[in-house]
Amino acid sequence: MSNVWPGLPETEVRYCRIKEKEHCNELVFTMTTHSGTHIDAPSHIGLPTTLDDIPFEKLYGDGVVLDVQRGELGRITPEDLEKARPEVRENDMVLLYTGWGKLWGKRTDQEHLWKRPGILWDTADWLVKKKVKLVGIDGLAIQCPIPHPTEPQKYTGPSATEFDPKYSVHDRLLGNNIVILEGLTNLDIIVGKRLKIGVFPLPIRAADGAPVRAVAFLEE
Repeated sequence: MSNVWPGLPETEVRYCRIKEKEHCNELVFTMTTHSGTHIDAPSHIGLPTTLDDIPFEKLYGDGVVLDVQRGELGRITPEDLEKARPEVRENDMVLLYTGWGKLWGKRTDQEHLWKRPGILWDTADWLVKKKVKLVGIDGLAIQCPIPHPTEPQKYTGPSATEFDPKYSVHDRLLGNNIVILEGLTNLDIIVGKRLKIGVFPLPIRAADGAPVRAVAFLEE
C-alpha cells in the first residue's frame, strides 16, 4: 500500500505488549479511514450520509471486473467501459483493473500519488447513468490526477480536478449515492468475470470511510 497522502499521518503498526514480558501479544495501529483498501462514504465530501448509513445491500451483490489496464496518467473513458466485457448492468458493483494493484511496493508513493491512472467526470457520469451502486479501482484513488481543465495554474496537488465540484469524480459518484472503493489488489485473478462481490468495512459510527476486506466469491 502507498503510505503518503500530503498532510496525513502515516500508517503505523507496532507492538504495545509482547508475550515474553506481559504474557500476551497485542498490537496498536494508527491509520486514517482512507488507508489501504477502503471505501468512501458520501460524508467524505461533506454530504450527510455516513458509513453506518450505507445499507449492506450496497456492499454486496453482482459485479464485474473490467480490464482497463493503463500506464501512467492513463484516462479510463466512457468508451472504454462501454466496450469492456462483461457488460455493465444496472445495480452492478464495478471494479476497474488498471494493473496498478500489482505495483504496490514496486512504485514509489509519489508515483502512486501523481502518476496513477483513473477516471474523470465524464466516465463518472457514465457510471451514474448506468445506475451502478459501487465503483472500485486498484489504484490509490479513483480519479486520474490531471490538471484542472480550465484553471491549471490555480490548483496544485495530485488531484486538481477534485477541488472543483463541476469536475470532481467524487462529487459525481458520491453525490449520486454510489460508493467508491479504492486501493484494491489481486484484480488480475478475477478480471473479465461477472461474480458476487462483498465489501466488509470496519463498522465505525459516523465515519466518512473505513478500511475494508474486499472479497470476490467464485463458483466452484
